[in-house]
Amino acid sequence: MKADRPAAPSAAQKSARLVFVTYAIVLATATHWPGVVIKSDLVSRPDIFIHLAAFSLWTVLLGFTGWCGVLSSARNAVVSAAAGSTCGMLDEVTQRWPIHVRVFDWADLAANIAGGVVGGLVLLLVARRGASV
Repeated sequence: MKADRPAAPSAAQKSARLVFVTYAIVLATATHWPGVVIKSDLVSRPDIFIHLAAFSLWTVLLGFTGWCGVLSSARNAVVSAAAGSTCGMLDEVTQRWPIHVRVFDWADLAANIAGGVVGGLVLLLVARRGASV
């Protein structure tokens, strides 16, 4: 008898994986691109909202890949949130490296981590509704 193996990814999971990897690459490039300045007449620090939204989306997309568990599980939400927050931290910390002409900012770091948490909460709502991919 063969050992238990995870089920092959569904078409939706394969699509989610492609979208996630593409988004992750684009986000990492955008957050490390030199000299990016975002200004607004409405808010003094609009980049904080962008950080929050960017890592919320990163986390939700990761949750839909199936790599962190079944979409309808709380485990998926928690693991995806931890991964999103951790990657958000790494993203901000690596901006301190001299090869990047970027600035480390504690508020950006907090927004990245919060984005991971918000994304995890969205996935938890999906899990409570019993969605599956």
